[in-house]
Amino acid sequence: PYATKLHIVGEVDGRVVGWQGCWLQRVQVDGRILLAKQGLDYCVHSEYRRLGIRTKVRRLSKTTPRRNFQLIFGLVSGHAANRRLGKRDGYQGERLAANGTESLVRPGDAGPTGTGDSRHDEWTLRSVPEFDERTDGFWEAAAKPYRFIIERRRAYLNWRYADPRAGAFQITIAEQGAERDAELLGYVVTTASYGRGYIADVLALPERTDVAGALIAHAVVELAAGGSEAIECWSPVHHPYRGVLGANGFLHRRRIVPLQAHPPSDSSEVMTFGDDPRAAIHVAIGDTDMV
Repeated sequence: PYATKLHIVGEVDGRVVGWQGCWLQRVQVDGRILLAKQGLDYCVHSEYRRLGIRTKVRRLSKTTPRRNFQLIFGLVSGHAANRRLGKRDGYQGERLAANGTESLVRPGDAGPTGTGDSRHDEWTLRSVPEFDERTDGFWEAAAKPYRFIIERRRAYLNWRYADPRAGAFQITIAEQGAERDAELLGYVVTTASYGRGYIADVLALPERTDVAGALIAHAVVELAAGGSEAIECWSPVHHPYRGVLGANGFLHRRRIVPLQAHPPSDSSEVMTFGDDPRAAIHVAIGDTDMV
């Protein structure tokens, strides 16, 4: 919702011949909230290629007065055209966090899952159509341990996962206490496409890996029952949920997710989390447009 004035359209004689879209997200980095730009896609009409349209679009995106973001975040494309354009702009290569994000996969029919902790009769799991007013308070507590995490307030989560235009997502929350005073302990968001299930996002309060484990186990059961042949979840190498993901059958398939997170080339922002191989980073597949 922040990016509506940053999309770029290329026109020739009133005809649309090129387009570049982006996604702006608020990111908490070492306790500060930064506005991050994530490139989504671009295209040039086949009749107008090799005329420099993409290069002009790229340059405009770097000089527009509305370019007020402080961080570049997202997947790195290995497309040859992107690499050539990067060299022209003086880009020195991909800058990825030392605590790299990995794709973890488990077969959908792998059988019963673990829960991470058997003590989950203290709370209940419930499917909901959207996130409620407790979400902002939950976010402020859940985000504290992480040096890098996309801001997950109620408005953003509902835009990302509860709007039907975003896709068919299922939201499950963990809560404890009486209905009106129940505390939100965590949530998991899932989706499926072409026989593959995805844990798009999962987050619990600090030190509540038991809750995270129960949410992950629930997600696996639901996705497997829906016919998912495989289930994918992203996780940094060092993350509090790696143990409960392993207990639920998720294995690293030797595929590092090529994510970048760095300031724009002309920014004075200095971030050190990317150099620490054990930095507390929370990244989910739903933080990108892969689902």
